[in-house]
Amino acid sequence: MEWRDKNDNFVLEQVLKLGDSDNVHRLLDSGCPVDVNIFIQASNALDQYSGQDGKEIMIKLATLLARQRSLSASDLAKPGPMSASQSSYTSEYDNLYKFSSLTSGVAECLWRAGFRDIAVETNGQIPLWEHVIHLKKNIKESIDLISWFAEKGAKLDSVHLKFQAAPAHLLIRRLADAALRLRNQFEGIELWLEFPFVMDIILMPTQDECNCHCSPGGCTPLICAIQEAVRNSERSLWSDYADTVTQESMEHNRFLDEALDSIYKIAEGNKQSRPWIAGSTLRGLTFSALNLTHTCCYKVGSYANGYNLEDFLTQEDIYDIHFSESRDIKFLDSLVDEFERKWEQYKSTLSDFIKEVWKPRMNGRVSKSSEMNDIEELKGIIEAGVVLHPLGPEGSADEAIF
Repeated sequence: MEWRDKNDNFVLEQVLKLGDSDNVHRLLDSGCPVDVNIFIQASNALDQYSGQDGKEIMIKLATLLARQRSLSASDLAKPGPMSASQSSYTSEYDNLYKFSSLTSGVAECLWRAGFRDIAVETNGQIPLWEHVIHLKKNIKESIDLISWFAEKGAKLDSVHLKFQAAPAHLLIRRLADAALRLRNQFEGIELWLEFPFVMDIILMPTQDECNCHCSPGGCTPLICAIQEAVRNSERSLWSDYADTVTQESMEHNRFLDEALDSIYKIAEGNKQSRPWIAGSTLRGLTFSALNLTHTCCYKVGSYANGYNLEDFLTQEDIYDIHFSESRDIKFLDSLVDEFERKWEQYKSTLSDFIKEVWKPRMNGRVSKSSEMNDIEELKGIIEAGVVLHPLGPEGSADEAIF
């Protein structure tokens, strides 16, 4: 049973690939060698086995793997230096919940076998973060797996120390982006808002640790969805799909309208019980209409995998952006206060409110604000002691800007 081929593969690995169920069970029942690599290969080959048979195979593998880990732990407890193979083998167990083909069913087999370390961090990231970044092509499988992690105690609001975002926020951002821009890349993505687990996350008031005026105190999952819905681009910000355009402009605009309409309905249905939802929606829309700069997890997709880290804002960058946009930020705050007061008294739908109150107000005030900012900036230049000369080579003092 310990025989290996020229590529150093065990017999069990060969039999697993062949889909030979009877001999797989014989080998497992006889105590053949099992390691992390074999377990992962078996999970990749599950489509060759019936549902119940595949489950039984994975349970046996997980049980043998747990036994092997126990033996490895005993070896580590012995005095003396740790060998390279021991160190490598031990670290492999820490990655069991991170491999890309993991499903909720396979994860449950590991859990029942005693693998409970679902919160082990590697490079500052827990396994849940990995599966949110790398969504499966079948959206239901992804949501089932992520909800399994949540049921077992993984924290959806666990903030990444570097990116200041949490799995809950990242998941909603990814799903919204995929639904709007990558529909032919993910099976079932058009139904993402029909999953109760996803809706529960959207209704969470949990804020991450971003520092952005689109959502003071941190972004909520809802704000992440709004950001994707108002970002008028057919291209995904996620580095793996940055060059992918999957629909025509007209179809893309329809998806955007549908997404916003869904968000409006969520706000309407929670007007009394969760008034913050409408407030967040109005703030997100107004922030975008004023063309303010996001300093939150808005572009997390471009650096979550370690790519384009130059896009990652430092605290100094954020301060500079907020300072340069301070007038518009004050304008944003006053507009949002006004809209929230009017929405509280409004009797129709949020969609009607946007058409009848928000849009006319924004169309009139944004242009006026822009003109006022130009004047204020020129006044600031003069107050700083800068002398403005007349326009043109022969201009007089009367032709000066001020």
